[in-house]
Amino acid sequence: MSVRVATHATEADIAIQHIGKAREFGMDASGFLVTSHMAPAAELTERAKIMEDAGAHCVYVTDSGGRLTMRDVRDRVHAYRHVLEPTNQIGIHPHENLSLSVANSAVAVEEGVTRVDASLAGHGAGAGNCPIEAFVAVADIYGWKHGCDLFALQERPTTSCDRCKTDRWGWTAKPSRSASRASIPVSCANHGLDTREILVEVGRRGMVGGQEDMITDIALDLARKKVASRRIEPLAPHAMGPRES
Repeated sequence: MSVRVATHATEADIAIQHIGKAREFGMDASGFLVTSHMAPAAELTERAKIMEDAGAHCVYVTDSGGRLTMRDVRDRVHAYRHVLEPTNQIGIHPHENLSLSVANSAVAVEEGVTRVDASLAGHGAGAGNCPIEAFVAVADIYGWKHGCDLFALQERPTTSCDRCKTDRWGWTAKPSRSASRASIPVSCANHGLDTREILVEVGRRGMVGGQEDMITDIALDLARKKVASRRIEPLAPHAMGPRES
């Protein structure tokens, strides 16, 4: 049996007890450092080491924000591999917001990742995960052994994901792409604003998952500022010109 213990990228210390208990139960334990884009490679690796020392068999670079590029993934996995024990595994959990999940997975494998998260398009991939059909096709091109039947995966029925508005291959809609660009989770009410404006502001403030209740306040702040900027101030007397007698 396998279990994942997830924390924010900078809060690995709160997972120590949970990982230890999983090991006591004889489970395969993985550490899941979510929103990995919010910590530079060196800092993220320090947190990965905490999870490994707690007993994790594998520690993931978890791109739950869909924000990492290939360079970002390479830097993080490379740093992991030089610090973590060679007997322990590294995983990658990519998201498709920027259409980089397959490329990020391939780069991660090249750097030493042995666990790659992927889902059938229209199922898990419909929620933004890496589409397994595309990744397996790339793995075939590279000659990697993966034990998957590509044709069988391609023939599996798919479902739609209205919540994320993705098509069969998992390409995400504008708000999701904007969320990745802004480095924040997707969920907000727009209050008459372009949703992307709110997402960018949320990212500017460095919010993370679990702080979604603040998004309404941010939207209201932006709406008030927009209304204020549209108000026409009365002209000063000297700007009105001479009165007619």
